[in-house]
Amino acid sequence: MTAFGAIVDWTAKPVSRHEIGAMTACVPHRGARTFGPLMLTGPRACVAIGLRCDAPDTCDGAACWGQDDARRCAVVADAVIYNRAHLARTLGLAADATTSDVLLAAYAKWREGLFDRLDGDFAIVIWDGERNTVIAGRDPFGVRTLYFCVSGRRFFVASEVKQIILAGAAEAEPDPVRLAEFLIDRGNDLERSFFRNVARVKPGHTLIVHPQASRQERYWEPPLCPTANCGTTRAERFRALLKSAVAKRMVPAGPTLIELSGGHDSSSIAALAYEIASAHSASFDIAAISYTYPGLSADETTYIRELLRVRPLKWIPIPCKTSGYEDLWETAMWRTDSPFADLQRPMRAQAEERAHACGARVLLSGFCGDEVLEDEGALADLFWSGHFLSLMPEQGSWMEVARQVTPNALKFAYRKMRGRPSQEWPDWASANLGTLLPSPHPAPSGLSHVQAHLWRWLALHSRVSWATGWYASGTSGLDLEPRFPFLDRDLFSYLFNLRAAERVPLRPRKQPLRGAMRNDWPAIILERTDKTDFGSYYTRVLKNAWPALRGRVFERNSRMELLGVLLDSERSEALLRGWEADPNPSYAITYPVWRIVCIKLWLSSLSRYSEERARIAAGKAEC
Repeated sequence: MTAFGAIVDWTAKPVSRHEIGAMTACVPHRGARTFGPLMLTGPRACVAIGLRCDAPDTCDGAACWGQDDARRCAVVADAVIYNRAHLARTLGLAADATTSDVLLAAYAKWREGLFDRLDGDFAIVIWDGERNTVIAGRDPFGVRTLYFCVSGRRFFVASEVKQIILAGAAEAEPDPVRLAEFLIDRGNDLERSFFRNVARVKPGHTLIVHPQASRQERYWEPPLCPTANCGTTRAERFRALLKSAVAKRMVPAGPTLIELSGGHDSSSIAALAYEIASAHSASFDIAAISYTYPGLSADETTYIRELLRVRPLKWIPIPCKTSGYEDLWETAMWRTDSPFADLQRPMRAQAEERAHACGARVLLSGFCGDEVLEDEGALADLFWSGHFLSLMPEQGSWMEVARQVTPNALKFAYRKMRGRPSQEWPDWASANLGTLLPSPHPAPSGLSHVQAHLWRWLALHSRVSWATGWYASGTSGLDLEPRFPFLDRDLFSYLFNLRAAERVPLRPRKQPLRGAMRNDWPAIILERTDKTDFGSYYTRVLKNAWPALRGRVFERNSRMELLGVLLDSERSEALLRGWEADPNPSYAITYPVWRIVCIKLWLSSLSRYSEERARIAAGKAEC
């Protein structure tokens, strides 16, 4: 993993080494070593850049930084560029040119247009001294995190929010809008972080910063074009694209772990990685790592073992652990600068030890496969194109067809006529919650229902882009760099342009993936139609942690006014006490309880930021 921080002083006042050092010292989970600061001074601005990683500018590593003295440019990045060698050839560089050399040459040739030519996961910041401008870009899916803040005549940018806060650029004040979205699991604001005055560079956007102003511009969106035949079947084309997405994310140096759950997405990645490694046995060392839940509904060991029978990967099982979570709660929140506390963290801690033991650095995950392969909207596309008779055998009843194809406006009118509440959030939330929530952004016109759904997910839905960023920073608890083959530009563009008739939501779902992998999966996975239920495991984890957490959950603190904006105090407390009294609550109750607990504990833990700032200030005074 990698983290960087940069400070630009528009008055040309020198930035102290202590300031930039604070930005790299507070993220030890991102790398073993700190580099810098790289100092650039000029008549109009002073720039300081710091980097934290294991080793910068390795061939397959994510950390890079460098400068071009002739053009007065510098670059720092947390980036894996899968088409680096191709870009190097295009730019007339040596095939083994470093990532920083490629990025600087690409910027010199294409300026801000360089980001749309990158195939990879990246957060990149470029300082252009000639233009007195900062240019930053984030990959289309938001896999790499990137935050920024304008404070007076200074600009701060970093991989994590805490780096900006501990540098003194912003206070640890929570953002109520972002918390409201988190509370009810909704996300329409792509730019806010969980802290006031600290913003995100939006996925697929370029941030351009001048001394007087800043703006974000979208540089990538899925292309609207018919899918080419290429002399192959749809299944062959999809499999080739997914295999390419897996291959480019594997590393020849050191072991690559594959997060294998037994579901369709992770099983596809594992099967294709095994095929690739088998064809290049001397180049790749791969192993599967799985969480197992004996006796619980979440256990998928049967599916995992069947896949390993036909694709005999080395296997690292991580047994279920439901205790010890209370000690990791605040660690998770501090790591991600958010109220999100992963209920699988006890098992991730075990996985960390096993990953260290085998020397793995990269983790391939099927994360977001469900979203990319979602066929919501395909029914409506078929219905309105005159294929409604074909829907009956697929859905089983006209009620199901009507539910999926009826416009939302008619559904709302029907609910109102029946006297059903139109409020979209639960009664334990504040009655004023709606005043905080941003309105959804409209998708571009001219899209099919499927495309509009995918566009909202990719480009307009903050929850998913935040989740990918959380996974990238949160999984660094394993000291692994997560890579997501389903979040691949070429693969997504192909799926985005599939006609509705080609992705008919037959039962079972995910027909494009099933067709592509039918000869790779064992029968038990091919015939699988259910989704894993983690409810019993999550409920048990929270129940086991509850005795250590409940006092802080119910205590009054300095953030009660903000909690009153988010929650109905009486009803939310009744929900918590009802869940507490129930020895076996349903996950439908555990889920909102977990969200409320996360927010309350996070708000009570924010003092850590001021404590860390005071410690840094004391260290500076001693120096």
